Amino acid sequence: MDLRIPRGARAGRLVAALAASVLLGAALLPATVLAANAGATKLAIMANSLSGNATAGVSFTLTVEAQDASSTLVTGFTDAMTVSSSDAQAIVTPGSTYTYLAGDHGSRVFTVTLKTIGSQTVTFASTGLTSAIATITVEAAAASALMFTQQP
Repeated sequence: MDLRIPRGARAGRLVAALAASVLLGAALLPATVLAANAGATKLAIMANSLSGNATAGVSFTLTVEAQDASSTLVTGFTDAMTVSSSDAQAIVTPGSTYTYLAGDHGSRVFTVTLKTIGSQTVTFASTGLTSAIATITVEAAAASALMFTQQP
């Protein structure tokens, strides 16, 4: 049985396997307390589709979660977040500002395309939370054509 705490209550994810159990009929069931949006203290990058360095102009994904102080996913997180990059040419989908929806359950996949060679960062930030920062080395893409400006 889940007991929901209204937004604004300070509880995080009190999977305080409540020493108290809920009496339901003749059976005792452990209770789980979930707080809607309360308790998130940080954003964290939990997964990415890179198996090494990124290639300039080639998209990859980063999964960003809202977590509490114990690094537990806060499934009720529905706040706004901004995405920025040290690469001025970066493209992030769904965009540079995103508001988590209830259906995201505190976790969202972002598609990122970096275009500038070298060490680049992608930062995910939300007011009041510790930001998540990915540092990615971007390598040049393979040449796709050879062009002479003057005949040899």
